[in-house]
Amino acid sequence: MVSRDDEVFDSLIESLISEYLDFNPLLGTYLGLHEYDPLMPNLSKDRFEYAIKRLEWYLNKFKSIDRERLTGSRKIDYEPIIRGIGEFLILTRDWPTWRMYPIGFDIVGRALFSILIRDHLPMEHRLFSLYSRVKGIEKAIMDSLNNVDEPYTLWLDYTAMSGKGLPHLLNVIKRFGEKFENKELIDACERAVEVITKGLERLKDLRTRAKPGFKPIGMELFKNFYGQDS
Repeated sequence: MVSRDDEVFDSLIESLISEYLDFNPLLGTYLGLHEYDPLMPNLSKDRFEYAIKRLEWYLNKFKSIDRERLTGSRKIDYEPIIRGIGEFLILTRDWPTWRMYPIGFDIVGRALFSILIRDHLPMEHRLFSLYSRVKGIEKAIMDSLNNVDEPYTLWLDYTAMSGKGLPHLLNVIKRFGEKFENKELIDACERAVEVITKGLERLKDLRTRAKPGFKPIGMELFKNFYGQDS
């Protein structure tokens, strides 16, 4: 029989998954939830700060549940969920790499590639999803650049290498648009290449004031992330 604690647990899980997919629609694409295919992640500082507050709220809510009063698989799932939220908090709040290098360049590549390779999907859906994500490139790139207030040279150099490959990927998508006479997609790709070029120039400016190397996660956070209490 489902207890009140079980109902609270199930409700929190459902809400957490929904919010996380809204925050990371690329995961929705990987899971085959095609309603997320046209969406580009919101990489703004406000969005990250909101996500952190929500994660802290969920962590407190789950910790307030008495595990021993849960039934079935919920009792097994309880600790991994607590740990998963704690790990994500480390990556967004305690060791926020999104503030150390512009993660948008890498995310844009994954967002586009994940749609491009899904040739089992209806062509109309793929074309629309590609167009929508390409249109979202400018905000993703610029937001991620604006977030960086503690840049590090090693990560910026990696980002530059990743970013230089994006125009080639966009040219593939542009040819895809040409093949199906989709002018909107063609124009969006051309605009996106201009945005990426400008973004790479801003990356050079970031590097002039960057700290050398990268910022290690540190022993305490490392232990928390890989299995000890967080």
